[in-house]
Amino acid sequence: MAKKSLASMEVAPVESNPGTGLPVGFQGGAIQVASPIYQRTPYVLFVSTKGQTYGQLAQRIRDLQDGDPVLVRDENVPPLKMNPLRFHLIAAFQHFSVVDSMGAIVKTTFDVETAREDKTQKWLEHVETVILVCLGDGGLCPARMTFKTTKTNAIHTAIAALKDAEDAEKWGSYSAEHKASLVAPTPYARFTATVTLKRGTAKSTGFNFVAANSFITPTGLADWQTIGAAFKDETFCKLCEAVYRRHKDRVGEITSRSV
Repeated sequence: MAKKSLASMEVAPVESNPGTGLPVGFQGGAIQVASPIYQRTPYVLFVSTKGQTYGQLAQRIRDLQDGDPVLVRDENVPPLKMNPLRFHLIAAFQHFSVVDSMGAIVKTTFDVETAREDKTQKWLEHVETVILVCLGDGGLCPARMTFKTTKTNAIHTAIAALKDAEDAEKWGSYSAEHKASLVAPTPYARFTATVTLKRGTAKSTGFNFVAANSFITPTGLADWQTIGAAFKDETFCKLCEAVYRRHKDRVGEITSRSV
């Protein structure tokens, strides 16, 4: 007996959702995928035009330029370009790492001499931090932030200031404003770091770059009131704890790649 061709075989009709004329599941609204720009906790990044998230951020932020610092919270809060970025430094962790073409860490060393002497690979300095971002509305937001390569000068200035602020006598000797800031019980609350950007072209390669630096300002009454009010808020405190846990997870991930 000759076999029936596919063309001659009857195909059962697809049952549609009554009243719509479209098959079940084909009415739309079935997309449940999170945007890749969002993470579990807030973070700040220096935007790169070559980065995976630049396109999405540029759609949400007008006049976004290469190197601009942007605070990303959750999907209910628009990403915010920090112009300028002001912050209190809570924690910092330095490493020198080899990365792949997407910027993911391949291997790590904590020895600066190893990074300098090994000419067979490109070891890049990174400083992973936890900061309190000073928002334009007078509030604060805990966040993680990675400073790397041409951006590390900004965080090294803040780290040096934090060490100074831990020595009350030394800190208070700098100026009347520094002395007044000693009323803050925690050293990080005695100053803010403000990031500045410098755009240019490297003479050796011809590539454009964005370098970050920072300057330090002793805190005053408004800053102390803001910090004090923030830590009285239970939701804020829980977010701080979540950010710090994520930072420790990140440190653990990096440490596992150490050589």
